[in-house]
Amino acid sequence: MSRAPGERPPGRAWWTPFHALPAWRAGATLVRRRCRRASSRRARIVRRPGSAWTSIVSPGRRRKHVDHSLVASKCIAIDSPRETVWRVLTQPEYVRQYLFGAELVTDWTVGNAVIFRGEYQGQPWQDHGVVLEVERPARLRYSYYGGACGLDDRPEHYATVTYALEETPHGTALTVRQQGYRDEASRSRSEGSWEGILAQVRALSEAG
Repeated sequence: MSRAPGERPPGRAWWTPFHALPAWRAGATLVRRRCRRASSRRARIVRRPGSAWTSIVSPGRRRKHVDHSLVASKCIAIDSPRETVWRVLTQPEYVRQYLFGAELVTDWTVGNAVIFRGEYQGQPWQDHGVVLEVERPARLRYSYYGGACGLDDRPEHYATVTYALEETPHGTALTVRQQGYRDEASRSRSEGSWEGILAQVRALSEAG
């Protein structure tokens, strides 16, 4: 059955002609309609200050906070002394070789910044944190914020990365522990990445 322009369809009292709304309300209505069609769950419509557009945050898509109970941990045996492994972990010329070409900027002083920066597909990126603990050549710990996590740059959204180097009869047992992820899927992916990174750290250490 055809309807005249602007005519309300039967049984849809909430419907309003889209073109009859102010810009920001039209945006909110469009998003609300999409939500109702896609799901019966409630949606929260948010108007951005100074913008004609709105954002929608539904229960399944709300931003999450970092869960500090989620931990990824990997250990690897390296046939090199701890000082050699420590050098590979802390010096920029080595870090760039195993950490996706990232440039490391820090003086490894507790309380000072640690920065990782580089370029990906022609776009510059920069992650950062704070040096928390330095016990050469046994232990290194720093906080870490990566913009790719999709969360605001706030202290509660920082992960913590810890390297522990234990002397063994054959060299060094290196353990990395990263605490703080958005979800289990992120933790699992990270653990897989750390496995590859540690393999490269071992190769560089044993070659040096």
